Amino acid sequence: MKIPNVKNFYVKSSLFTILSLAAAACSYFLYPILIRILPASEFGDFAVTTTMLNQILSIFLALNIISVHLVKKYGEAESRHYIQIIQKILLQVFIGLCVIVVILSPQLKDLLKINHIALFIPLGLILLASVPVTIWNGFLQGHKELVRIGIFSVSASLAKLIFASIFGLLLGAVGALFGILVGTLLGIAILQFYPGVRLPSLRSTFEKTSKKDLRFLSQLKFYILQAIFVVGALGFLQGYDITLAKTLFEPQLAGTYSGIAVLSYVLYYVCFILVWIVLPEVDVKNPKNNRRIIGTAYKIFGLIAVAAVGAELLLGNILVPLILGAQYEGKMLWLVYATLYQLTLVGIALYAFYLLIRHKGRAVLLVAYVLLCCLVLPSLIAHTPEEMIMTLLLSSLGGVILYIITINAVNLVRRVRSNGILPIW
Repeated sequence: MKIPNVKNFYVKSSLFTILSLAAAACSYFLYPILIRILPASEFGDFAVTTTMLNQILSIFLALNIISVHLVKKYGEAESRHYIQIIQKILLQVFIGLCVIVVILSPQLKDLLKINHIALFIPLGLILLASVPVTIWNGFLQGHKELVRIGIFSVSASLAKLIFASIFGLLLGAVGALFGILVGTLLGIAILQFYPGVRLPSLRSTFEKTSKKDLRFLSQLKFYILQAIFVVGALGFLQGYDITLAKTLFEPQLAGTYSGIAVLSYVLYYVCFILVWIVLPEVDVKNPKNNRRIIGTAYKIFGLIAVAAVGAELLLGNILVPLILGAQYEGKMLWLVYATLYQLTLVGIALYAFYLLIRHKGRAVLLVAYVLLCCLVLPSLIAHTPEEMIMTLLLSSLGGVILYIITINAVNLVRRVRSNGILPIW
């Protein structure tokens, strides 16, 4: 049976959103199931291992952005070749890192207080499998095959839920991680067999890299570093409020704030779906089209933000204690500020990723300003969780304002110089 190719933007985007939300639900359901299946110490091992995995995978998003950029710049065939080069080098590097992790696993076991050294085996294999998955997702996004990505996401997440639960019941934390590996591999098989554009091949992984390909990588190295910095910094800032709260406040107060923060994270992940819908529509050769797309995206994003914050202001004092417990009564403003901070980060990520796809180095400037403001100001000013998250929000906006001032100043100098007049300063 031939699977229809969905081309209408609104139908495609709606299907992608539904499938992404379903995938996220499967991922979240896994933890309550494993809490009931695994002993507390086993679940602790699983949690710390998957936390490490998620932190590394958040950096992998840089590969996604790079793949989209290459597709937009070079087209299908040429971009596939270049992506295969990057994929090959990364797989070779990660194979080497996995060997090092296995060698150092006794030390890592003691450092992380993990009971089973065998956990590092499925962890390494999952990371290896995640390299092509992330690169392929970017390649498919560049070709606007969002439905294919959505089907992969929900299928892989459902498979992880099923196999991690079964294997966890039989083999504990190690089995649960092997279940996640099986789900990832099944997702890869679905991506391979689903009809659409041909994916970058894995066959060249162990072939020798030519001098021409090495020159291409050398030309791209600064762009890759820029993408890693932008994605890594934004990923760090997304969870920075909890980390900062643990640093500034006593454990009970920091724990209370963490409960509020987790609620705001849900909206962050939901809104981030909009970023992945918008980026495939960017055309590096059509600035007018890009301005229209980004403008429309921010209008939709603004409506979501107004609706979310409005609902929190109206119902927060009722829902927050109902969801989290009586100790959270009167903490509605914490949630509002935390939500606005997370939504601001999504808005910054949308524009920064858009700049990266267009190969604009000023994406680094934007994120560097935001990162610097968020690292410095809250730790100096905040004395309560409410002050902390409000200062983080203002710091992120301050970084954006500094970026706008800098870009406008640079453009002014360029215009003055192009007219043959040197500025007096």
